[in-house]
Amino acid sequence: MPYVLRQIGLFAASLIGAAILAAGIDALTVPGATATAPAFFAALGAKLPGILRFDFGLSPIAGQPALTALAPAFALTGQLLLAGAILTLAAGTPLGLVLSDEKIRNIAGPVLQAAGAVPIFCVAMVFAVVQGHSPGAPVEPGALLSVFSADKATQANVLNHYFAPVLIVGLTGAGVLALSLWRALDVAMEQPYRDGLRRMGLSERDILRGFAGRHALALTLKGLGDVLLALFAGIAVVEWIFGWPGAGAQFVHAVALEDWPEASAIVFVIALLRIAADLIGGLAAGALLGWDNA
Repeated sequence: MPYVLRQIGLFAASLIGAAILAAGIDALTVPGATATAPAFFAALGAKLPGILRFDFGLSPIAGQPALTALAPAFALTGQLLLAGAILTLAAGTPLGLVLSDEKIRNIAGPVLQAAGAVPIFCVAMVFAVVQGHSPGAPVEPGALLSVFSADKATQANVLNHYFAPVLIVGLTGAGVLALSLWRALDVAMEQPYRDGLRRMGLSERDILRGFAGRHALALTLKGLGDVLLALFAGIAVVEWIFGWPGAGAQFVHAVALEDWPEASAIVFVIALLRIAADLIGGLAAGALLGWDNA
């Protein structure tokens, strides 16, 4: 139980930190808050209880509660996050397993280094130019579920316009997941039990399947928050390059227009998702390895 309590304590401390950051942003709406440090901290303290209740105040631009105004943006970002996460698991898991083999890693190393040196926004720009010259009418952002439409033309058009953004987001997360899994497998295979199991006649595959695999999965789950953060980074690039009004694009607009309630809401929600991912990954790792060994 000490491990569980430690994870919950980390979650609570991180949540308070995120709330203080969001309250600091929202405090900018209070007249005179930036005049002196005491005035700013007083405004921050006044805003903090509301932030913890998910009350970010009214957006001066939209004229309605910040979360209500941001609902369409979060819906679009959620679609990209879900689609990207599926692709991350589908591509990142096998890639991490393949890269755990030293021979393959030595062969593929130069290619991976070259690919990693290309900024993700450059890749997005190329896809955006190609998509801009592709046939079919532009689809509304958030219409991803239309891919299940019975109309074949609608399906093709949605896939055409969503393929590049989802691919960029998914591969951004897949790279982080593959790296995390590869490192976790290296650590797991170097555990003290490995030599003893080999002397018992077990092969590397048997050790991986029966012992090291669970350890590696637990270590990978502990990095779940980093994978989620990579997905959000890919989403921010996609929304900027392709002009989609998601949460990332709305944050830029909110800061430019000094809509601090919306800006603080976006920061807090994304931070909360990251913190929750860390908690879930940590608890799952503890359940896999046993609370005393995690």
